[in-house]
Amino acid sequence: MEVPTQTVWFGDGREQEVLHHIFNLPRLEQLRGRPEAILAEIDNWSQKNKILMTIGQERGSIITNLIVNTKPKVMAELGGYIGYSAIKFGSAVRNSGGTRYLSFEQNVEWASIATKLIGLAGLQDFVTIVPGSSSESLMIFGSQQPVPQIDILFLDHAETLYRRDLGICEQLGLITSGAYVVADNVSGPRTRDYVAWVMQGDKNERSFEAENKIYDSYMSSHTLPNGETDGMIVSRYK
Repeated sequence: MEVPTQTVWFGDGREQEVLHHIFNLPRLEQLRGRPEAILAEIDNWSQKNKILMTIGQERGSIITNLIVNTKPKVMAELGGYIGYSAIKFGSAVRNSGGTRYLSFEQNVEWASIATKLIGLAGLQDFVTIVPGSSSESLMIFGSQQPVPQIDILFLDHAETLYRRDLGICEQLGLITSGAYVVADNVSGPRTRDYVAWVMQGDKNERSFEAENKIYDSYMSSHTLPNGETDGMIVSRYK
C-alpha cells in the first residue's frame, strides 16, 4: 500500500527563496509601499513553487472583515512567520484607525525575513516584530504599567501553546471584555485543550454552565492549499 506523502510547509529554505524572489524582481519599486501587491506576489510564488505557511486570502478575509467591523486600536499575533499576516492585518488595522500591530515570532530567521518584507510594505513604523519565546515575550509585555490592551489577538504559532499563551493574556489583563481572539489550525489534536476552553469551557479547570462561558465562539472550516481541511475559531471575550 502506498503511504501518502506528508506536506512540507516550512523549514527547507523556501522562506529565503521567496524573499530572494521578491527583492530580485525587476519591478521591485512598484511593490514598495503597496501591501496588497506584495501579498499577491507571495501568493503567486507559492502557487507556482512551494506551499508557504501563510494565512492566504480566504482565511485572511475573515480576520480583515473583523478588523474593519471592530476597528481595533491594538492587534497582536503569535506566530508571525515571514510577515504575510502582519502585512495583511497590520495594513488593515492602520487603515481602520488603529495605533499598533505586534508580531511575536520565535524563529529569528523568519523574524528577519518578516522585517524586510514589512519594511518593503511601508509598515515598519506601525508593525513591531518581537523575536523570541511567545510566552516569555507576553510576560514582559504584560509587565508594563499600565497594562497594554490587545483588542484582537491572532494565534497562529505552535498549536500546543495556544491554551497556555491565551491563559497568560487572560491572567495579565492583556485581553479584557470585548476583545477578540482568533485561532487558526484548530482541527487537530494539538488544540483540543484550547478548543475546549473557548468553545465550551474546560470542566477540569472551572465549574461550567453554558450561560457562564467567558467566550462567545464560532468555528469555520477551510480548505488548505494541500487540499486538507482545517478550522478557525473566532472568540469574543465576555
